[in-house]
Amino acid sequence: MNNAPLETRPKATTKATSVKTKKVKPLVKPRKVAKTLTKKSTSNGNKYKIFGEKIRPKVEVAIRKAKANNLKVIPSVELLTAQIAYETGGGTSYIYRTGNNIAGTHASKEAIKRNLYVKAYDDGAMQKFRKYSSVDEAIYLTIKDHYNNGRYDKLKDTQTVFQQAYILHIGGWATNKKYHDDLARVAAMIFS
Repeated sequence: MNNAPLETRPKATTKATSVKTKKVKPLVKPRKVAKTLTKKSTSNGNKYKIFGEKIRPKVEVAIRKAKANNLKVIPSVELLTAQIAYETGGGTSYIYRTGNNIAGTHASKEAIKRNLYVKAYDDGAMQKFRKYSSVDEAIYLTIKDHYNNGRYDKLKDTQTVFQQAYILHIGGWATNKKYHDDLARVAAMIFS
């Protein structure tokens, strides 16, 4: 403790020293991101519902054709309609609008030779996606080529859209870990 008389001690300042902090702008503006499809704006849900109702008759025709051709695995109308609505972003995706591609199917070497492809970015790189002559052709060939390759045989034993979507998930249909949840939500939007 300071023993000097009060008059000789230096006066304490009451003025607090403030540290100026410089505001730093973030590189990317923060935005709210919806965690699930159901929490997104109602226009997104309406987009899936409207598109699902529009595409459903084509799905029913393709499923009847698949049954007539005795295909082994045939998805339900609900699953396939929800899947098409989800995969195409409610009919807004570029590869759907320009190439009738309903499932993000990449072009085979044969399709590339025959000039049946659309170029689009996927995972940051330019990719070639299969181009179909019509949506009807795309739906039928998706059932024939994708569902009947042995990976989705258990689909026949399922009852609900969620179970069917889960079979697609464990079969490796998509890299999105919540793909089956998203499909079930889209199906609920369309068929509610």
